[in-house]
Amino acid sequence: MPTRRFALLCFFVFFSGAAALGIEVVWSRMLQRILGSTATAVTLVVAGYLAGMGLGAHVGERCLARVGNAVRAYAACELVAAALVLVCTLLFRDPLLATLPGGTVWLLLMVVLASVPLGATFPFLIRAVAVDPRATVGEPPVQQRLEGRLRGIYGWNAVGAALGGVCAGLVLVPAIGEWSTVRSLVAVEVVVAFLILLSFRSTASVQSAPQDVEPGPRVPPFLLVGFLFLSGFVVLFWEVLWTRILTLVVGGTAYAFAVVTGSVVLGIGVGSLVPPLRAFRLQRPWLLPALVTLLLVVGYFAVERLPDAFLVAVRATGRSPLLCGTLGAACVVFLPNFLLGSLFPILIATWREKAGTLYALNSVGAVLGAFCAGPLSAGLLQLETTYYVGVAAVLVLTVIGVLLSRQFRLGVVTARSVVFGIAGALLICSVLSFTLLRDGWNRDRLLSGVYQWPLDEMEDASLTVESRFEGRELLAVAAGKEVFVSVERDSLANTIYVKSNGKVEGSLPADPERPSLADLPTQILLGELPLQILADRSPRPSALLIGLGSGVTLSSLLEGAGPTARPRSVDVIEIERGFLDLLQTEAARPYLEAYLPQWLTRGEAPPADPPTCQLHFGDARRLLTVEMRDRQWDIIVSQPSEPWIPGAAPLFTVEFFELLRERLRPEGVLVQWLQLYKLDMETLRILVRSVRRAFPEVFLVRPPATGGVLVVAAEQPLDFVRLLNAPTGRFHADTLLESPLDRLAIFLGGSRGVDRFTGVDPSLPVNSDDRDVVLRLTRGLYTSAQRARHNLRALQREVGTDPVHKYLPDYLWNNSRKAELARRNAHYGDYWEALETLEGDVAPTASALRAEFRAQIRTIEAEDEEWNQDGR
Repeated sequence: MPTRRFALLCFFVFFSGAAALGIEVVWSRMLQRILGSTATAVTLVVAGYLAGMGLGAHVGERCLARVGNAVRAYAACELVAAALVLVCTLLFRDPLLATLPGGTVWLLLMVVLASVPLGATFPFLIRAVAVDPRATVGEPPVQQRLEGRLRGIYGWNAVGAALGGVCAGLVLVPAIGEWSTVRSLVAVEVVVAFLILLSFRSTASVQSAPQDVEPGPRVPPFLLVGFLFLSGFVVLFWEVLWTRILTLVVGGTAYAFAVVTGSVVLGIGVGSLVPPLRAFRLQRPWLLPALVTLLLVVGYFAVERLPDAFLVAVRATGRSPLLCGTLGAACVVFLPNFLLGSLFPILIATWREKAGTLYALNSVGAVLGAFCAGPLSAGLLQLETTYYVGVAAVLVLTVIGVLLSRQFRLGVVTARSVVFGIAGALLICSVLSFTLLRDGWNRDRLLSGVYQWPLDEMEDASLTVESRFEGRELLAVAAGKEVFVSVERDSLANTIYVKSNGKVEGSLPADPERPSLADLPTQILLGELPLQILADRSPRPSALLIGLGSGVTLSSLLEGAGPTARPRSVDVIEIERGFLDLLQTEAARPYLEAYLPQWLTRGEAPPADPPTCQLHFGDARRLLTVEMRDRQWDIIVSQPSEPWIPGAAPLFTVEFFELLRERLRPEGVLVQWLQLYKLDMETLRILVRSVRRAFPEVFLVRPPATGGVLVVAAEQPLDFVRLLNAPTGRFHADTLLESPLDRLAIFLGGSRGVDRFTGVDPSLPVNSDDRDVVLRLTRGLYTSAQRARHNLRALQREVGTDPVHKYLPDYLWNNSRKAELARRNAHYGDYWEALETLEGDVAPTASALRAEFRAQIRTIEAEDEEWNQDGR
């Protein structure tokens, strides 16, 4: 193939790779909602894609003898893949597919089938760029020329894939939605295919003479198989493992996940494009894995210092912590893959007659590596042990490379290189032996949750990881399949924190007799408030709780609004079993027993007497769509409050709220926890609007002294008279509510006020499956610690124009009762609703209250103006 033709083909291959990985990213999002947001489900999707590519490469190799123009065959595969992608995407958009018998298997088979044509393009491209073995005088050796072309094809495809994956996940989906993104990427595939057909119309433009292909060097088959298999294994193994490690430092946002994945592919692509030094060429295939092993060993000692590196980068650059953390994580995973990126093209250049089979072996190793570093090791091995396994895998790859180098005819292994290799192996084993004798990484540092610190604390140069957590003690840690769960005691704040990956999921007092920073009002009201709304209803209501967290909300549900207002049953859906395991540890139990049921902390079976309780472990969206699709409840409580986390994001879309409405009985109530401290106001509007599109009645409740709100939604108007007259539960004192009237005062307003806040125009954006606002959310993650207060004031200002007393019968209200409610509104800082409540009351007492409330509002507005001018 002439040089110009080859450059044109690389151009097409670049865009083909971008479209292929972009489609994979979108498919992962779609199938995550059907198969679940678990690590196993995500890995299955990746495995199906890689398996299809490997199978396609093997099939394509078998078809080479029947192909005249390999480039046009490549274009035909692209067209077939585009058609299959459209069909599969249409089917993936319907979650009911998962409810069919063997639905999961059929979905994965569809992924495999659609990936086969993409994999088949690989051997066709190898044939297309094959160099005529009759090299002329003055030209580089045939092997070197062929290797360079294969590196170009493989590298530009990988670089395009990295760019396409990142752009699809971070730019296209938020901008135009999943379906439009897939159609755009399919259009790219089709255009590329037709341009190839036009540019390579004749076989004369492609030199592909299989009879001239010389077989590669003779080596023991098991060595070649082992090297190809392990090279794929280590790449995916370390991609998954580094993602698990870096999530503890930079957080599990959509930005971090997409950029880290793209960085792995980019490292492979750039490593393929850069010509290796002579010492790292085919004669010594063990040198690059040996170098990577040494880097990983050094990296082992740096892992527990990653939180410090994160803070240093933020303070030194003055850039967004999200940007610093994400780019830093990308650099960590880029370098090893850059070094290993040239191995595969070199091997393919040597055994090009078996390119498809070698690609398939590499893909199988990659699939197994993803499973071993993710679902198989999570919960079974400590993170440090998994790290050792990964280093050992690269070391074995090095050893196989040494054995291969003895067999190659292209070079002779000198005694010096053998001694160097043995010395290097001994050094690595010595370092590994030392690490095994250590106590392991400092768990306090890794689980510090540095990524969720307020921006004010991140920018404070005097604040270190150690000083930030002075007085705190890590009581217990559980390595779950999805996250690392921990229980931490803060002796200075008298608080017990239950965390996932260092992020607080719930807290309670270490000593109930002393003041604490625990967010008990929110957790208790999540369970108690809906039961009070449905008090005295017959039969007794059933409840569903999504998310176990610290267990306090479950206790609140089981205790009910007093002995006479308990539910008859409670179902709990929790994606991570580690939460239950952690609540039952000996170290945590003494602090939890005051608030949690004894059977929960002691690992006993739930009692059979009402209220009964049943735990279901798995992804909530999948369970409600498939396994529990025939169930309905009177109360649904959803505890996840942070929609930027990839696993929780599918629980904040219009489609999910509509699913919850289907699972509620007609008089049922949904309560959704939504935090205020990391969301900008526009995002809050979109999220509340998303609930409003699914439910005709939506109210906002602010638990006292907390940084969050409860979204209360129902299909029928709420009976606030029941709310006023309902009894109280055992934990009611911890809600900080002083009287039944306070149950109304914590409502920020009525449904019409919520409509004013969100807007009722159908064209306004919502958070949907096709196009979510996760990326919008992540832009506001790092902000002033005062954001929650200012967000709350904005809600009070807009929603408070519709005072909640209008939703009760008029006979319950006279001017003195309204004044009393207005005082309770003001007690909780809701001066705007207090003013609206006093409307029409001309009594001197009411006039004095109005003047007092207006003065408070002027002070608040001045503070807000100063805060806005500060750029926070």
